[in-house]
Amino acid sequence: MCQLPFARFVMWKQVLLGCGICWWLGFASVAGQEVKAGKEPPNPLAHLTLCAAASDRTVCVINTDEGGQWFLAGDGYLTTSLLSGEGFPTSNVDELRASPDGKYLAVVHYGEGHNWLVVVDFQALVNERKWIEQGEVMPYPGNLSLVGWKGSALYVSTTVLLSAMVETDGRRQVPYQLQLHKEETFAFEVPTKTISAVNPKLRDPGRYYGEALVNPGISLADKRDTILPALEYLKTPSSLPFVQKAIRLKGLVSIRKELQALSNVLTPAD
Repeated sequence: MCQLPFARFVMWKQVLLGCGICWWLGFASVAGQEVKAGKEPPNPLAHLTLCAAASDRTVCVINTDEGGQWFLAGDGYLTTSLLSGEGFPTSNVDELRASPDGKYLAVVHYGEGHNWLVVVDFQALVNERKWIEQGEVMPYPGNLSLVGWKGSALYVSTTVLLSAMVETDGRRQVPYQLQLHKEETFAFEVPTKTISAVNPKLRDPGRYYGEALVNPGISLADKRDTILPALEYLKTPSSLPFVQKAIRLKGLVSIRKELQALSNVLTPAD
């Protein structure tokens, strides 16, 4: 058994989970488990320890079967439990990334097959043990991953059109139809809560999806299941030339009826 000189009040279970060697062995055993019929698959994040550091302070979270367990780290050891802190979530964590100036901490939570992003006040977290949210991004029906910080902007990669969020049931989220056929990068400006696409073509989503519709390198399945629903939802005039071109393409015969209906909607009335 591996041992680390953690503070005495840290429970042995957390010590074992926090130990790098034990984590590796535990993760390997979980990954190698055979999932039997009627059994829940093993949690891919269980027993995973993540840390983020800024301004000479480090915060860590240990994913367990009961959820994320939060700690402050000092001199290489998990020394202070944050479990009694105010408003701490119980979900497991996929990624952590502190902003270089130590102002924010990006936390990607995971649950029920999808993840979501929360940005919290890093200084309040490490100095006052308070969970104070500064922003949230829900990428459902997709997922997202962290790319990195640039000033107060957090860059993320995802397969949904994050810059087209709408208010639904008191929460901002992406319309289900606005999924992307490939990953794109977006900048989340934390102070203003605004999201912008890095790819300039996404400034005109109608043209972006239109170009994808006639791109021979994109599969018919993507055009039918992802691109066409987005064009039908957006109904932007800039996509009309591409829709009209797609109607004449032999490879899109199976969706020609839908394309013609969309063209009729987009064509200006006389």
